[in-house]
Parts: sequence; structure tokens; C-alpha cells
Amino acid sequence: MHSLFIKNIMKAFYLFLYSFFIITATAQNVIRVIPEQGDMTTKIQAAIDKAKKYNGKAVVIEFQNANYHIHRNSSSQIVYHISNTTSEQDNPNPIKHIGLWLKGLKNVTIDGKGAHFITHGEMTSFVIDQCENIKFKNFTISASDPTVPELTVTKVGNRHMNVRIHPQSKYLMLRQKMYIWYSWVISDSQVRCQDAKKETQKRGCLK
Repeated sequence: MHSLFIKNIMKAFYLFLYSFFIITATAQNVIRVIPEQGDMTTKIQAAIDKAKKYNGKAVVIEFQNANYHIHRNSSSQIVYHISNTTSEQDNPNPIKHIGLWLKGLKNVTIDGKGAHFITHGEMTSFVIDQCENIKFKNFTISASDPTVPELTVTKVGNRHMNVRIHPQSKYLMLRQKMYIWYSWVISDSQVRCQDAKKETQKRGCLK
């Protein structure tokens, strides 16, 4: 009876130690990004860079239920050749502005905890390059000045639909038709670019 009691005490003790070390290890590998007013780009990137120093150990970059502003001028400027944007002739500079740049990371979780990332200026929101086991969860991301129109379908009929366009999206009404693709105008099987300031058009031009 005494021996059984000792064994149970030892099991409970070892279970406690195991739980303690698990909790401690988890707490040590959490990088918290506290929200602040204004541009948070460099601080978020600093947290990502810090996670890389764990050399593959599980790390959680934890945010809060708040707004985090990411600005083009503070973003990472890296050379990436992205095939689904423009050609080399149209855009000879391959440098991309990247809001969240993850490269060479392993076992990293970005937990937004309800965070809302807001980008300012044209950029690639995030890049995951040569990484393993990266998880994104519990956040939303939107552009304060979207370069691609955003809209919400509010009603669908048999041959029509009603939409609500993002207030900062650019669009053009032409012959009672709406064209919404940044500054593109598609008409009569031709692609033209509408320059609102100069009021000129060029065939095949890009934004």
C-alpha cells in the first residue's frame, strides 16, 4: 500500500515537471508585437527576423486584436520576378516592396489574435521564401488604397447583380457600362489606359 502511494506521488510529480517544462518552453518562444499608432512595418519585420534566430525551434509571433499599419516606404525592398504582374519591358525594375518578408524560416506561426493589417501604398502584402512549416492564422489584411478594385456583391438577379464598390477603388463609367480594373479601360477589343490627370490614352499601357 505504501509502495503504491509512493508510485502515485512520483507519477504526479513527473507529470507536473513535464507540464511545467512544456509551458515554460512555449512561453520562451513567443514573440509579441504590441500595437502602436502609425507605421508598424519595421517593428513587425524585426519580430520576423528575431524568429529566424531560433534556428528552427517552434516560434509564435503573436499580435493583438488591433490595427497594424504597413507602409510601402518602410517595407522590405527585394528583387523578385513575379510572372503574373507585368513584363520586363513594362516594368524593368524587378525590385518589389514587401510588407511581411519571411525567408529561410522554419516552424513559425504568425497568430494575429484578431489583428487587422492595413497596407499603405502599392506592395506585395507578404512573401514566404524557402521556408518550412509556416502558419498564418487569426488576422485580416486589407489595403487603404487598393490598386485593384474591391467590391461586395449585395444582390444577384437573373441577368444582373448589385455591387458595392470600395470607396477608394478607381472605376470608370463609359457608355452606361462600368469598367473596374485599376486604371484600365477595356472597350472594342482594345486595351487602353485612362490617365485621369492628362486625359490621354495609350494602347497597351499599364499602371
